[in-house]
Amino acid sequence: MKHRVFFGLMLVVVGVVSCRQADVRTAAIHVPGMKNQACANLIIKALATQQGVYPTQVVVRLEAQTIEVRFDSLTKSLKNLEYCVADAGFDANDIPGKPEAKNALPPDCR
Repeated sequence: MKHRVFFGLMLVVVGVVSCRQADVRTAAIHVPGMKNQACANLIIKALATQQGVYPTQVVVRLEAQTIEVRFDSLTKSLKNLEYCVADAGFDANDIPGKPEAKNALPPDCR
């Protein structure tokens, strides 16, 4: 009888945990090349293309050269977002920006 109760409880716990639909997190990405709002807008535009990112909840801190991003970690990881910023031509944390994308940036963002 004790085993049945225990296994019943375990099934309930597993069922509740496995029904998780989203794991929303906030992460800061250091972007040393983000010098003005125009640069920030390019980064936000790139991040907005990523599934699981909440582009309306991106916080830009120009003086600190960081962007805070809210995202669903069940859909994307922080590393995916860093590579997205790097693909737009900006260094992101320890990921260098793509050279060809850097060259295509407006002069004040290079």
